[in-house]
Amino acid sequence: MAMPTYAMSCFKLSRKLCKDITTSMASNWWGETDGKIKMHWLSWKKIALKRSEGGLGFKDIEAFKKALLGKQIWRILTKPNLLVSKVLRAKYFPKDSIFKRKPQKNASWIWQGLLGARSLIKKGVIRRTGNGRSTNIWEHQWIPGSSSGREDSYFWQHNAGGFYSVSSRYKLLIEESRSIEKVKSGEAGPSIMEGSQQLKQMWNTLWKLNIKHKIKLFIWKCIKGMGDPVCRACGESQETVEHLLLSCPKTLDIWKVAPIQWDGARDQHRDFKRWWSKISEAKTRPEGAQHIGLTANILWQV
Repeated sequence: MAMPTYAMSCFKLSRKLCKDITTSMASNWWGETDGKIKMHWLSWKKIALKRSEGGLGFKDIEAFKKALLGKQIWRILTKPNLLVSKVLRAKYFPKDSIFKRKPQKNASWIWQGLLGARSLIKKGVIRRTGNGRSTNIWEHQWIPGSSSGREDSYFWQHNAGGFYSVSSRYKLLIEESRSIEKVKSGEAGPSIMEGSQQLKQMWNTLWKLNIKHKIKLFIWKCIKGMGDPVCRACGESQETVEHLLLSCPKTLDIWKVAPIQWDGARDQHRDFKRWWSKISEAKTRPEGAQHIGLTANILWQV
């Protein structure tokens, strides 16, 4: 994930290249056997969700590159004395605002990429007025300051401190993309399972458990419903996650002698996601996190 970050913070990568990078990361994540790429059980959009939303926290490359380029625009606006700011201003917008300058045919690739990110920054930048000397009230979006002695400055309204951050812009881009997709698909709101506060707490509980990371990923896959066609233990039923880990006769023998029992969650055996969500509620009890962690280890051994 970190490898293309530097290049994306300087250059506007093409949409095809972003797609190729995403494909490479997805193939690397799911792995391969005998030179053949394994099945991708989930789309990249789903595993690119935040971990608290059921994803793995990978970045949407297309949105991430825009947020990174936006940081360069912010540096030009807020640090005009930097050498790169002076050079770009002298060459491309000596008299106009960077937001008003039209694209030039002979402009460098770097400058063309930065121009493509202008609109993203323009939506969130406002002018904080100090002494009023450098603010054009007809051109800038501005707000009055608390004192008139300091210089005018730019303010990023989507971050508490007023400074641009890649994470804040990336979050906005993802929210905008989701809103557009919901309008296209006719959805009224977030899905029942992925959008509830209860499930966010369930995911947070999982990732905070004091257990090996591979076991956390194993539980994540179980909640997502990944399994083989036929149970290898009893050979009688379809090997769903629920059958393999909760109701297979071989598995039931293990749970009978386990040091931890979850009697209150037995009515959720048909849906592993709901079952795990139910036992995640035990985190508030004394030693609840340890009991959940022990359960995860038992599931791993099964």
